[in-house]
Amino acid sequence: MFIHPTYQSNQNYKSTGFGNIKPEMRMAENVLKTFKKEFPYLKSNTFIESKIRPHKENPNCREIVTSLQQKAMAIKSDIYDKAFYDLGKNEYDSLNHFGLALGELTKSKGKANCAENAILGYKILDELGMKPRIFEIKILRDCETTANHFSTVFNLKKGAQINDPKTWGSKAIVVDTWSGIVMKADEAIRFLSEKIAALRDNEKILKIKFGELIPENHLKIKKKRSL
Repeated sequence: MFIHPTYQSNQNYKSTGFGNIKPEMRMAENVLKTFKKEFPYLKSNTFIESKIRPHKENPNCREIVTSLQQKAMAIKSDIYDKAFYDLGKNEYDSLNHFGLALGELTKSKGKANCAENAILGYKILDELGMKPRIFEIKILRDCETTANHFSTVFNLKKGAQINDPKTWGSKAIVVDTWSGIVMKADEAIRFLSEKIAALRDNEKILKIKFGELIPENHLKIKKKRSL
């Protein structure tokens, strides 16, 4: 579940100016604190892999790299096990109802990657009435995706298109629970793009695509009965 969003290209992203968003930034920081309090120690295979990559070719690190690779594979298997996929087969009253179930499973495992983090962060923001959206950054080189990352943005301008951050407006804020950051949207995109590109091979970013992850499109949400 949650692995087939629709992507739109945005090759020429430019940063925008920002107005006074201090209250929203404080709220975003509180959301991150709430998340960390509820999920304090989530292991992530992608986080471990990010630490491995700079040392993969170093012969002096061969043993520890192998050990960490095995650990990452074990964590990945635990995150995406039968219980995880069975979760997506159930029917839910709402997206937040699913988020509650995902949160309970995540707590029991103590493990999650960026997509699960984004959905759980989305739930907190949504319950506060912040109208969040989950977006994905895809890093491309030679027309091939080399890395991707899911995150959450709110405070978007009316009519904003997730596949085009230029439309997000000057007050959009990114809350990234996986990396533990709260940033203005243009700063966050720059930070996350460079971070996830560096996790792969440290080459120059040639192209970025943005897409939206809409969990409702991949879940069984109960239809409301008309009175």
